Amino acid sequence: MAPPAPARLEAAAFRALMALPEPLMRRLAGRPVVLDGQVLDVETQWLLRLKEVLREASAETLPVEHGRRAIVRQSRLAGSGLPIGTVEDLRFPGAEGPLAARLYTPGRGSAGRSARRCWCSCTAAG
Repeated sequence: MAPPAPARLEAAAFRALMALPEPLMRRLAGRPVVLDGQVLDVETQWLLRLKEVLREASAETLPVEHGRRAIVRQSRLAGSGLPIGTVEDLRFPGAEGPLAARLYTPGRGSAGRSARRCWCSCTAAG
């Protein structure tokens, strides 16, 4: 079953905004964000700017059920159709013990290009 028309429209608009040429994306996103000598990727900064302009609440500020729905919706918008190239299990030291993490690196899309984003999820190691 296909997603409802508003969801398809929202996804199409999101894809169009994220496909803007990098110089235009940079202009719309604002001055580069630099922290400890590292420059935030322009796509990530543009995504955060869009979230701010649209007044999209952060999932962690919402009640749990609403936050879960927000994450699912945002994941469908941002990750829909992107193939996963590799999955790597990692461990990092945490203040209260080790943290388990999983790094997802995108594979090649239908255009033969690799996506630039990686996803990471962390949980307390058991």
